[in-house]
Amino acid sequence: QAVFYVSPKGDDNNTGKKESPFKTIAKALSVVRSINSNMKGNIIVYLRGGTYQLTDSIKFEGADSGTNRYNVVYAAYPGEKPVISGGKTITGWTLHDKGKNIYKAKVGAGDNFRQIYVNGTKAVRARSDVPLRNTSKTETGYRIKDKSMAQWRNQGEIELVYRNKPWTLCRARVSNISGTSITMAEPGWTILKKSTGTTGMQYIENAYELMDQAGEWYLDNSARVLYYKQHPGTTMSGVVVEVPVVEKLIDMAGTLGNPVHNIKFEGITFILSNWTRPSSNKGHVYWQANEAIDNLSEFTTGAPYSFPTAAFSMSTSQNIVIENCTFTKLGGSGVSMIKGSRNNTVSRSTFSNIMESAVRIGEASCQYGKGTAAHPADIRAIVKDNVVAHCIIHDVCIDYPAGAGIFCGYTDGSVIKHNDIYNLPYTGISIGWGWGFDRIDNQFGGTPARNNKIQYNKIHNFMNVLNDGGGIYTLGAQPNSVISYNYIYDQHGEYGSIYNDEGSAFFIDEFNVVDKSPRWLHIWTTSIHDITVRNNFTSVPTNTWKPGKNCSLENNTIVEGGNWPAQARTIMENAGPGGQDIILE
Repeated sequence: QAVFYVSPKGDDNNTGKKESPFKTIAKALSVVRSINSNMKGNIIVYLRGGTYQLTDSIKFEGADSGTNRYNVVYAAYPGEKPVISGGKTITGWTLHDKGKNIYKAKVGAGDNFRQIYVNGTKAVRARSDVPLRNTSKTETGYRIKDKSMAQWRNQGEIELVYRNKPWTLCRARVSNISGTSITMAEPGWTILKKSTGTTGMQYIENAYELMDQAGEWYLDNSARVLYYKQHPGTTMSGVVVEVPVVEKLIDMAGTLGNPVHNIKFEGITFILSNWTRPSSNKGHVYWQANEAIDNLSEFTTGAPYSFPTAAFSMSTSQNIVIENCTFTKLGGSGVSMIKGSRNNTVSRSTFSNIMESAVRIGEASCQYGKGTAAHPADIRAIVKDNVVAHCIIHDVCIDYPAGAGIFCGYTDGSVIKHNDIYNLPYTGISIGWGWGFDRIDNQFGGTPARNNKIQYNKIHNFMNVLNDGGGIYTLGAQPNSVISYNYIYDQHGEYGSIYNDEGSAFFIDEFNVVDKSPRWLHIWTTSIHDITVRNNFTSVPTNTWKPGKNCSLENNTIVEGGNWPAQARTIMENAGPGGQDIILE
């Protein structure tokens, strides 16, 4: 129907033709909105190569959608690489401390960030190697013997990091330090105490006084100054320092009556998104999977969790396609789909260097009953029939390691297939929520979680930081769901490469291959029921099998000496991107 062009070298007063491109994607969006009400064909917006520097999210509403089953397509111009960036470059570096080779530069008013990238590589936020020493706990924080911390600047920005459960790495902020007394910030401190606890402190982070290693940085929010400790014998001449400032690069927000729909993105790189919620006085405290506990009322009345912001955020968005795109240097997660998002596809895309999960589908909640994520009052709010396929996902969940490569909450019909997922601190794919609350769920006809298929994925080199996870991890009842034809290997922490955790039910786990793992299977308690585990191949003789009712373990093969049977080799060869869907008997 129409073709428009956008270029970083363009002008929004131009016509949008090839020889006269717009400058911003927002301008193209407004023009599309003026002609898309009765489409006769696809509308294509070509993005020429270069960086599109955002100062705010690109916002899509229902009115920006394709109509009459045609799509609005935002695509890389053939042979070129458009980059949508939510960051900025920090310049004006001067030497601050010659003896320590620390440099400083001014940052913009309001710019707050938790990562910086130096010549493309993520630098280390100033931190200690050890936790607080010689302390005793108080109701409001700690007593310490070292009085020197009372002289540290900007005490309200200091974070304490806790490995308080095998599967968590939580953060709480300091409020102030007076003499030998540390008062922690509220409500984060109380939330931490009432949830995962205050044991297992690992280290202290985010203080100028902790900058003792080359490559560390610190942002002084009060003075609006960024400090960086350069390597010995080097200066900041020619060094490029980038920081994220925009949280949602793409913000799709439809309504149940008017969803965003029929939009496609092809060949675009998304970089430098931000996520600053952990910098608040709530810190980053969660039960599991980085689903943060937001307020104290959750311990009495229950409330939705707060989850990491995604660079590409979809709420009530349908028939959205993300294809051949790249996601990297992101402060939260990569792509998220919540509240009535349906029939969306993420395919043949690459996710790396992301602080949390690559893809999040659906929501989790500690609430039960009508009007919650577990039991939506309006069935249109169910997250349904979304696909992640043929993607490469690696080196994600870097700052928030409790996330999974791909996380699904309460979802119906999610298809996760032919992905290569590796170099992870924790779980590869996590799907489901709710543990074993069948009695509550059944009062409302069960949760939306059902019909999910995890197939043909290659998952390897995972569980590198945390424990109590797996290659594929499930929670809660999910009728008619399948885990099959996956190749899982090189698991470094406990527990099982296939891990049906509490309340998991109505799964068939079949024709998977597991190699080099502490346990190939972990089904450990009686709340897990109606699971069939059959026709799997593993070199690992160890498993945990303590299920509840109606579970079966049959015809699984222990392979010795690397002598994989033909069926196992077929599964291995077809797992990951480029593999074929296969059916074995």
